[in-house]
Amino acid sequence: MALSDEVSLLSAGQLDRIWQTPSLKAFVVTAQNLDLPRECAVPQASAERRFPLVAMTEKKAHEVRVLAHVAAHLAYQHSLQMVVDLGSGKGYLSDALAVGYSLRVLGIDSAASNTSGALSRHALIARLMNLKRYGDMAPSSSLVS
Repeated sequence: MALSDEVSLLSAGQLDRIWQTPSLKAFVVTAQNLDLPRECAVPQASAERRFPLVAMTEKKAHEVRVLAHVAAHLAYQHSLQMVVDLGSGKGYLSDALAVGYSLRVLGIDSAASNTSGALSRHALIARLMNLKRYGDMAPSSSLVS
């Protein structure tokens, strides 16, 4: 029997093997209780949203679109108007939240090179989207390194 099959049986409480210790059984029960519901808790993203999905791969654009939608949904659900993007890197998610969802975003990254690249990317996006300045993406959006 493959290990994945054994884990499935263990999680269903049907595996009675020597390695099924009380602590492992307790761990599996705890993990099952922490499991999130499988139905979609976040409504579908609107196709009308404008996203600054430039200067990134198709895979990265998909990741940013999905994560921005989830983060914005959570922000709206809790009446938040500002989001802190820790480890913001090149600012992909920050831009999507600011432009696509009109949230204020504080992007923080430890690498000055990432912050510099993000600022250059913000300027490009502002030009492409006909924004007068970066602050027009959303009020008080900024980056710090």
